[in-house]
Amino acid sequence: MKNKWILNSFVIITIFILIFAMEKTFMEIRRVNEEPLIETLKISLLGFIFGIIIEWQNLQIFKKPFKINLLIIPAIILTIISFVPRSYWAFFSISNEYFGWLLAPLMFSEIHLVLNILAGILLVRSFVNSKENSTIIK
Repeated sequence: MKNKWILNSFVIITIFILIFAMEKTFMEIRRVNEEPLIETLKISLLGFIFGIIIEWQNLQIFKKPFKINLLIIPAIILTIISFVPRSYWAFFSISNEYFGWLLAPLMFSEIHLVLNILAGILLVRSFVNSKENSTIIK
């Protein structure tokens, strides 16, 4: 019981530290009035870690045996899409008249943060206990 309380306290403190770091990074981006690559990758990584910490109780990597299910595919695709800075998506959405509407939401840094959190959650959910019934990659 005491270990569970300590672990939950650690997770809550870590979430607050991540939110504080995200806020500092957003303020740094707004202060320089542009979007530096390092700060963009930093905020993406913090969002990804935040998504993993949200699902920490379902993390099956530490419980043997575990398998990887098919959620790993959208998790990897979403991670790649969300780690690409929005300035790179701007070029593709302006120059592409057919799929520009699909890429337009990627122009907002808030959307990138939400996609990073979702990618972290999907990544954790892709590792399952082999005793569970799910679609497992063999």
